[in-house]
Order: sequence, then C-alpha cells, then structure tokens
Amino acid sequence: SHAFFFDHPLDHVSGLHLGAAMSEAVQAAHLHRHGLPADTALFVSQVRLHFVDLCRKEPGATIHVSAAAGASDTYQAQVVQ
Repeated sequence: SHAFFFDHPLDHVSGLHLGAAMSEAVQAAHLHRHGLPADTALFVSQVRLHFVDLCRKEPGATIHVSAAAGASDTYQAQVVQ
C-alpha cells in the first residue's frame, strides 16, 4: 500500500502500479539474461501498455516476461490473473 500508487482506496491494482511492476520485471530479466550484477543501472526507453481488463487485488497476479526473438534488448511483459 505505497502512498504513490494507492493515494485513495481502490478495488483493483492501478495501471501505474502494473506498469512499474512490469518495468522492474523486464529489467530483472535483462540483467539475468546478460549475466549482469543486480545493482547495474538500467532504464526502460520505451513502453507500450495495453489493458484488456482490470487487475483485481485478489486472486494474485503473475508477471510473465519474455525476450523478443532476435532482439537482445526487447521484451514483452504480461500480467496474468
């Protein structure tokens, strides 16, 4: 319940929160894929989000990250609930 993400009561997980979580997951996947230390500074240069439904607080959600074929720095993240 971070004040930045949850400044008022919600019945769902905010899109801002989902975007931040997906960004962190992609950065972790990139570090792992390239064998870089966890404290390596990275940034996401481009994000495209597409929401098809609300992400409820329950049941829990999982973020899946996959690397794009043939592109060393392009990833896709998906929230599954």
